[in-house]
Amino acid sequence: EKIDLGELEISTIKRSDSEKYRMLYMDEKVNKYYGYDYKEDLTGEPTKEYFYNFQNGLKEKENEYSFAVKKNNELIGEVVCYNFDFDYSCEIGYRFFESFWGKGYATKSVTALIKTLNSFGIKTIKAKVIKGNEKSINLLKKLKFHFLKEDEKYIYFNL
Repeated sequence: EKIDLGELEISTIKRSDSEKYRMLYMDEKVNKYYGYDYKEDLTGEPTKEYFYNFQNGLKEKENEYSFAVKKNNELIGEVVCYNFDFDYSCEIGYRFFESFWGKGYATKSVTALIKTLNSFGIKTIKAKVIKGNEKSINLLKKLKFHFLKEDEKYIYFNL
């Protein structure tokens, strides 16, 4: 399935996206604020399909669902939902290649993800942002997320 957003689409990450998806995971600047460093789990260079297989494993366990954000059929980023709870809540995340920052793609994609989650009965959507990631903080505020708390590393929001 896919969500058509005009110039963008949100869809399942496909095997054909493996190399571009690998590049997204390995981009130091993109992942500075993402909160996951593959080097903590893997020694050496990941194969082309490592991250594709990793995400599919999480999906099969129903732990996390990652979706490709594409423009002109090319992967430009991803949106993620995870930490599903019995109170009909979940957490979201997102990241995009730097060349697509500041163009409204995150706003458009995250808005579509939120609407989709709401349509499946998710009532509370949570997000955490690494301190210093002003772009993400501003995005969540723009989307009417509310500040919950902060710790030494993260600022927590919900909607």
